[in-house]
Amino acid sequence: TRLQGRLVRSLREVLQIKAGYEAAVEAVLGAFAQGVVAEDVDTAKGLLQEMAATHVGPCGILIRSLVKPNGRQAREPAVSHPKIRCAVREVVQVQGGLEPLFESLFENVFVVEDFSPENLAELLPLSQEAKLVTKEVILLGPEARIFFRNGRLSSDQGPFQRQAEIHHLRNLCQALEFELGNLKHKENKLEEEFLHHEKEQKTTEEKKQGALVRKETV
Repeated sequence: TRLQGRLVRSLREVLQIKAGYEAAVEAVLGAFAQGVVAEDVDTAKGLLQEMAATHVGPCGILIRSLVKPNGRQAREPAVSHPKIRCAVREVVQVQGGLEPLFESLFENVFVVEDFSPENLAELLPLSQEAKLVTKEVILLGPEARIFFRNGRLSSDQGPFQRQAEIHHLRNLCQALEFELGNLKHKENKLEEEFLHHEKEQKTTEEKKQGALVRKETV
């Protein structure tokens, strides 16, 4: 995009997710997992115009300037069950003071461990009080809505699952750039030494030719 700097940030930059919970958080975010944060309405307008012109895929836009902190401490309702491990908030760290943007997305959402179809009946009543998500990924929501994605059969990874790979590749590129810089420096140094030796050899040849000329004229 031509919109640069802090005006537009991808969710990969904004959200740090505890390893192993990336797919679960992507399920909670839904369409916004492939989204960005726009600083204001004008930036969002520019993004929409640019995306329409380039025919990009689905992308959610969160507008920072329109969401204000509510001034209260975020509290999860008292939902208790042996299979509830934690609230989604506990596995996601929001960067740059952008927490208000995600309050409605992460509020009242819990991670369930060891889910199986056999315990669906006992968990469905809980999903009327809160949204439940598993690491596998199955999302249980109000009105008995179930979203299922079989990660074992899918070879593609979501944006947050690729984050560690992207970070590794970025570090690898930086290391290669550093090594390339060292090799370039060595190349320049060897070239200087070659030119110096070539100059010395030329001077020696000139002296030798001068000595031969003087010897023949004597």
